[in-house]
Amino acid sequence: MANPSDRSMAARQIRNTALGLTVRAEISQLLMLRTVAEAAAMVAGFVMDEVTDLRVALDEIATRLMVHAVPETEIRCEFTADTAGMRVRVEGMSTVPDPIDQSDIGWQVLVASTDHIEIGCGDFDPEFEGYPITVFFTRARLPTKPPRA
Repeated sequence: MANPSDRSMAARQIRNTALGLTVRAEISQLLMLRTVAEAAAMVAGFVMDEVTDLRVALDEIATRLMVHAVPETEIRCEFTADTAGMRVRVEGMSTVPDPIDQSDIGWQVLVASTDHIEIGCGDFDPEFEGYPITVFFTRARLPTKPPRA
């Protein structure tokens, strides 16, 4: 029987995958985003520590975007995984230009659970009465252990 902690390439069954999901920008949709992020990471062969980091990062980003969302708008998430790791893009319309406070504990959680994070804010859109926000982050795969002989 295979050792569950074995992180060899063969044991992890690493797969390339891409997935997109759009939900209403409401806190009630947070569970859907968490579930899809976790499933995408598991299908792509990430280990549980990596899955948890991805879920925690997405949860923090989506929560902030939902709390500051322009009413009746959506959150769009795109997940792309390959042998190097996962890239996640989250987009939404915010009532404020800086929905993710880079001075609070939530930011520290994001920095700790991702390898790279970028936050972009577009110009105020009078049609939607808000700011288009794009958050991009990556999470590299943990180093693999060589297969046992």
